[in-house]
Amino acid sequence: MVNLLLAALLAVMQGPQVSATVDRTDALVGDVITLSIRVEASGEEPIRVVNPILSGLEVRGSREATQVRIVEGRARRTFTRALRLVASRPGTATIGPVLVRQGDQVVQTASIMITVVAPAPGIAQMLSPGIRAMVDTIQPALNETAVIVDVRAIPDSVVLGSQLDLVTMAWFPRDIRAQLRAPPTLSPPEVEGVWSYRQTTPTGIVVSRRVGDRWYDLFLSHQILFPLTAGQMRVGPATVSYVLPLTYSFLSRELQHETQSEPLDIAVSPQPAAGRPPGFVGAAGSSITLELQVTPTELRPGGAATATVTLEGAGNVALWPEPHVRWPAAVRVYPGDVTVELTPREGEIGGRKEFTYLLVPDSVGTHVIPGITYPYFDPVAGRYEEAVAPGVQLVAPLGSGPVAARPAPPPLLPPNAAQRWSRPLDRLPLWVWLVIAAVMPLSALLVRFARRRPRTRVRTQPAPPGSAGELERLDHEFRRALQRLVPDATRRAGPGLAAALRAAGLDPSLAAHALRVRDQLQRAVFGPTGVTDPEELAAEVREVLRALSWDAQSSSRRRLVPLAGVALLVLASAAAVGAGAQQGAPERLYETGAIRAAADSFLQRVAADPSVAAHWFNLGNAFYRLGQDGRARVAWTRAARIAPREPAIRRALGLLPVDRLTSDLTRVRPISFGEAALIAAVLWVGGWLLITFPRVRRIGWALAGAALLVGTAAAGIRSEQRRPVAVVLSADVPLRVAPFGSARPSRMLIAGSAVRVERRHGPWMLVRRGDTRGWVHQSEVARL
Repeated sequence: MVNLLLAALLAVMQGPQVSATVDRTDALVGDVITLSIRVEASGEEPIRVVNPILSGLEVRGSREATQVRIVEGRARRTFTRALRLVASRPGTATIGPVLVRQGDQVVQTASIMITVVAPAPGIAQMLSPGIRAMVDTIQPALNETAVIVDVRAIPDSVVLGSQLDLVTMAWFPRDIRAQLRAPPTLSPPEVEGVWSYRQTTPTGIVVSRRVGDRWYDLFLSHQILFPLTAGQMRVGPATVSYVLPLTYSFLSRELQHETQSEPLDIAVSPQPAAGRPPGFVGAAGSSITLELQVTPTELRPGGAATATVTLEGAGNVALWPEPHVRWPAAVRVYPGDVTVELTPREGEIGGRKEFTYLLVPDSVGTHVIPGITYPYFDPVAGRYEEAVAPGVQLVAPLGSGPVAARPAPPPLLPPNAAQRWSRPLDRLPLWVWLVIAAVMPLSALLVRFARRRPRTRVRTQPAPPGSAGELERLDHEFRRALQRLVPDATRRAGPGLAAALRAAGLDPSLAAHALRVRDQLQRAVFGPTGVTDPEELAAEVREVLRALSWDAQSSSRRRLVPLAGVALLVLASAAAVGAGAQQGAPERLYETGAIRAAADSFLQRVAADPSVAAHWFNLGNAFYRLGQDGRARVAWTRAARIAPREPAIRRALGLLPVDRLTSDLTRVRPISFGEAALIAAVLWVGGWLLITFPRVRRIGWALAGAALLVGTAAAGIRSEQRRPVAVVLSADVPLRVAPFGSARPSRMLIAGSAVRVERRHGPWMLVRRGDTRGWVHQSEVARL
C-alpha cells in the first residue's frame, strides 16, 4: 500500500512525460519530415501543447489523437500529435523545444537539428507564377543612401475567404549590400484577423536591377493570408535588419541597422448575400469535391464501421467547416480524427481535409446515410457552389444480434410485472396525507364530546297489525310496486292493468291475483264498510308485495344479462387486442435486435404511464444494450424507486460501475414512499380509533407513536427522491468553470456518474461533484 502511494505521489511530482522525435535527421530541400510529439500525463487537469518554433522548415499538415486509460485507479491520458514538415532551404534546420503545460507544471523537450543538403533551387522553381511575374516587372525607387523596404498585396482588395499574397521586398544598393557579412533578416508585417501561411523564398539575392548608374539587389519574403473578417484590414510595417561594420578592418565593430516600410490598408468585402444557399456556414474555396466512404458496408449490430468524409480543393483547407451528415437514428456515431494535408500548386493553397467517424449500428436492418450537400463560396468565380456526395447504405443482417462485449441485462419484464398495490399512493399530493393526519384526532375529540352529552330517547309504538293506518301504508306500498312495473298503473284498471302487468314480465296468475288483492285493499281503505278480517287482508297484501318485488328483480336480471354479456365480450376483445399490440411490438423489436426502435417504443410507454416499473426497466435494458450507461442508470433507478424489491431491477443496477458519490445520490430504499405512507396511515387511524376507548387507550397511543416514526421515514424517502440529482449521459463530459462552451474545464465526468444540481442559468446547470463545482449543459445530463 505504501509503495502504491509513493508511486502515485512520484507520478504527480514528475508531471507529464513529453517526447519529440523525427523520422530523419538528414534531408533534401523539399523532403517531408515527420515530427512526432507524445505526451503522457496523469490527473484531470487539461494539457496544453505548444508547437515548436521552426527554422528552415514549413508545416504542411498535422494530425492528433488522445487516448485515456485507467492505470491503478487513476486516469492516464496519452496525447500524440504528428506534424508534416517540409525542408525549405539548405543548411541546418532547427526544431525548437516543444512546450507542454499542465496546471502549474511546465515541461519542454530539447531542440532538434536537421541537416538539409542540395543547392538552393533557382528562382523559377522557388516563386509562384504570380510573384515571378511581379518580380520581372518591378523597379526599385531611387535612394542612394538607404535600403528601401516595400510591401505589396496581390490583389489590393479581396472578398472574404479569398487568398491574398503579401510580398515583403528589401532593395539594397550594391555598395551597401557588398559590406554585409551575413544575409539580412526580413521580418514580415504583423497582420491581425488573418490565417497565414509562410511560403518558401530564396535566402539570397532574388534579382538585381540597374537604375541609372547604380545597381540594386532584391531580397524577398512571401506569405499567403486568408482574412477572417470583412472590413478594412491593417497591414503593419515590415522590417529588415542588417549589420554593417564601422571600418573595413576585419576586427572592426559592427552596427545594427533596421529599416521599416509604410503601413498598408487592404479592403476585405463580405461574401454576397444574393444566391446564398440554405445551410451555408462560411466555407470558401475553388473546385471543392466531397466524398463519403463507409468500410465495411455490412456488419452485425454492435459491430464497428469506419466512415470517412473527405473535402478536397483549393482554399484555406484548415478552416473548412465539418459537413453536416444526417446519420441514421439507429446508428451510434463517434467522431474520430480530423486530418489536414496541404498541397500548394502554382502558388495557390489547397489540399484535403478528412473527417473520420466510428459507426456502430444498434439494430438490424438497412441504415441509409443520405447524400451530403456542402455549399461553399467560390471567390474565383464569384458565386456560390455546392459539392455533393452520394449516400451510402449500412446493412446489419437479420438475426446476427449485437456483440456480447459485456454481461447481458436481465430479461425484459412484462408490463404487469413488478406491480404494487401502493402504486397510486406514490402520486398522492402532500395535502391528502395532512388531511388524513388531521381528521383522526378531530374525530376522536368529537366522539369523546358526543359521549358526554345527555341523550333523550323517544320510544314509538308500532301500529297494530290490521289497523287502519297499517292498511293505508300497505296501500301506498302496493301502488308504488305496481308503478315500478307499469308507470301509469294509477290510470289503468281491470283487464287493461292485467295486460300491462303481463307485458312487464309478470306471471299471468300473479297478475290476476294482484288485481284481486288491489281491489280488496282499496275497498278496505276507502269503502264505507271496511273489511271483515283486516289482519288476514294485510298478510295477503304483504305476500303479494314480496312476490311482485321478486318477479320484478328477476325480470330486470333477465333483461340485463344479454346486454352485460355483450358488453363484457366487447371489453374483453378490446382488452385482448390492446394488450397484444402493446406487449408485442417493443418486445419483438428488442428480441430481433432492433434495439433503437425498441427504445423509442419503450420511451412512449414511459411517457404514457410513468408509474409502471416494467416500462422503466425495459427502457433501461434497451439503453444498456445501446451502450448508453448514463441513460440506463436513470431508467433503472426510476424503476427501482417504484418497485424497490424487484430482483431483476437490483441485478440490472449491479451491471453498472458505481462510485461512492453516485451510490449516495442514487440510493434506493427497500420500501417505497407509498408503502411507508400507507403503513403510517393505517397505524395512525387504528391508533386514534383505539384512543377513543378508555380500556385500550394505551395501545392506541403506542400505535400513533409508531405511525409518527413510519411517517418520518416516508418523508425521508420522499425527500431523497426529490433531491436535485442528475446523471451524466456520455463519457468525458467537461465540468466547466463558466456557463459557456469555450470555458476551461476543471475536471472530466464519466458516463453514469451522479451530480447534485445547485441552480440553473439558461440551458446550463451549476452542479457539484464532491468538493468540485462547475457548469454542464442540460443536454449532457438527465435529471432523476
